[in-house]
Amino acid sequence: VADDYGVTSLSGRLALRRDGLDPDRIDVESPFLSPAPEFAISMRKVNPRQAEGKSFQDLTEHPWAGLAVDIVVEGTDQAGQSGSSDVVQLVLPERPFSKPLAQALVEQRRNIFFQPDNQRDVVRALTAILVWPKGVVDKSGVYLGIRHAAAKLYRARTHAESREVADILWEIALAIESGNLHDSLKKLQAIKKQLEKALAEGASDEKVADLMKQLREAM
Repeated sequence: VADDYGVTSLSGRLALRRDGLDPDRIDVESPFLSPAPEFAISMRKVNPRQAEGKSFQDLTEHPWAGLAVDIVVEGTDQAGQSGSSDVVQLVLPERPFSKPLAQALVEQRRNIFFQPDNQRDVVRALTAILVWPKGVVDKSGVYLGIRHAAAKLYRARTHAESREVADILWEIALAIESGNLHDSLKKLQAIKKQLEKALAEGASDEKVADLMKQLREAM
């Protein structure tokens, strides 16, 4: 980025490429495909006239993960003027799952997003996993979590309630795949962003030292 007045903020904006969606697999009118992911980009200096760097954003939990998108980076300067980058086309990365049960739950989570009017099919799929859990479900907590999700989805009458079930399935899949590692990674990324912000805003040495300590402990 570069600007004579100094860049005050940077953000990313995404748009779903609906022309490439498979109508047999994805309901293009699904309400879960409407909210676009957005993110702010931290800069190392306050209002730089020129800056270059990289920013990591984890969007793998968003319903668009795995779908084709257009992405643009937008910047605003101190005079209130804005500018944007060229449009980049890409497939929004998905989080890889290697364990079969986690993969199955994530697939049903996608079905909630992609076919919101076919929730009964998801209920049946989750119930099928529970019919004979031996050799499939290793922990009672996971079994009860899936059972709770299936019952909650069966009773769901709104898209908000269905979204709650999708969130439950995501957390169960993460727990199956990596245990507590996911929570630790989220904490590490949050502290890293706090540290970047503190450095950019010229925070006190004590504040920076405390965040550095937290960062080392999280790592």
